Amino acid sequence: MGVPRTYTDVGAMFDAGGIDAVAIATPPSAQPEIVAQALSRSIPVFVEKLLAPDLDGARRLAELARGAGVANVIDYIFPELDVFRQARALIDAGFVGVPRELSVTWMIESHDNRLGLETWKTDPDQGGGALQHFGPHVMYYVEWLMGSIERLSSTLAKAPSSSRPGDTAVNLGLTFASGAFGSIRLSTGAPLGSGHRIEIYGSEGALVLVNESKDVVRGFRLRKGDRASGSMSDVTPPSPSAWDDSVDARVEPVSRLTSRFLDWIREGRETGPTFREGLRVQRLLDAAIRSHLAGASVSVAQG
Repeated sequence: MGVPRTYTDVGAMFDAGGIDAVAIATPPSAQPEIVAQALSRSIPVFVEKLLAPDLDGARRLAELARGAGVANVIDYIFPELDVFRQARALIDAGFVGVPRELSVTWMIESHDNRLGLETWKTDPDQGGGALQHFGPHVMYYVEWLMGSIERLSSTLAKAPSSSRPGDTAVNLGLTFASGAFGSIRLSTGAPLGSGHRIEIYGSEGALVLVNESKDVVRGFRLRKGDRASGSMSDVTPPSPSAWDDSVDARVEPVSRLTSRFLDWIREGRETGPTFREGLRVQRLLDAAIRSHLAGASVSVAQG
């Protein structure tokens, strides 16, 4: 049938029939209209983050998905990793006591920034920049681990030497509905960066998820400690120093999501994360942008 070149062509392709579901992997700026075309025909949709490059677009897609009543899933991959699930289980079991504080640092140099490329990933208007390209994953798993964010403050910046419009550094201060607080420091312009680290401190102990490798998914290990032991110990052993780079590590977590997506289509068992969660993340990103522009902390609309 060929590759459609316009949204009209996409609609014609859908109307031709024989399509049971759609998986979309386009820049965020192109995704909303394709999704809308599919949902208007009650075709289930699996999408990449961002759901849309702005809050209005994300709200529209969430409303369309709710009205269509078909399977809709967005690929937030980190909670699909076993090591993240172990951390969540320890929190739920009360290992750290009452969660009080969270710290996230993710310091890397992205492919586009390292090579000085001008792509959608470095253009905020297309859904790029550090906040919109990497931030959705962080925003989603932070609330998955700690609960709803009630208020935040944000500063966005880019490397002085960069001629591209996208931010390369994000600083966020968080206040959770529970009363806990947190911080996020994200950089996509950090040569030899320290990697990805998540620290959770509670009334009785601490958890640390850390990945010092260059792989976005591989390399995480989990450490825990409580008042009784007075020290930290490994829950999961350090990852091997070498792995098969010919296999994209994102395949396994995405396969878990797609498996549940297909079960929803076949058996009617709703799963997540859905477009509702995509809209929630978009509210958080929108709040971060508003805070940066206002130079002040802002509240986050719930839902």
